[in-house]
Amino acid sequence: MRNNWFNLENFMSCRHIDLQLGENSNRTAETYNSFFTKWMDSEDALLQQVSLSCFVEPEKLLITRALGRQGAVRRIRRKWIELKRNDGSEFFIYKSHNDIHIHTKESYLEKLREEERREILRRDAIMANLRALDP
Repeated sequence: MRNNWFNLENFMSCRHIDLQLGENSNRTAETYNSFFTKWMDSEDALLQQVSLSCFVEPEKLLITRALGRQGAVRRIRRKWIELKRNDGSEFFIYKSHNDIHIHTKESYLEKLREEERREILRRDAIMANLRALDP
């Protein structure tokens, strides 16, 4: 049975949507295009991140094409794409084999700060271990 048991647009008041898609989705290019347009056009949506995973290749293509219709895209880092819209808003997309994560600019910058914080902690731990080894 193919179903689409909930409407993505009903979740725009959430901060993060994490959706695992299956083979039985009947979402269309229009479904994704409509959702991304409404979310990205909204000035008061609380939604900061949409994570989509576990999908089959045809659905990944629908999602990728719908995102490409939202504005100009360019690769900025390995697996990361920047999406600039005509209204000046920016979104950042992480795309791997099985996952697509779409972040608002605010969410993306928060993610970068967290990665930087973790890297500093990692380096500090390495330096502390090296100092402990040095008599």
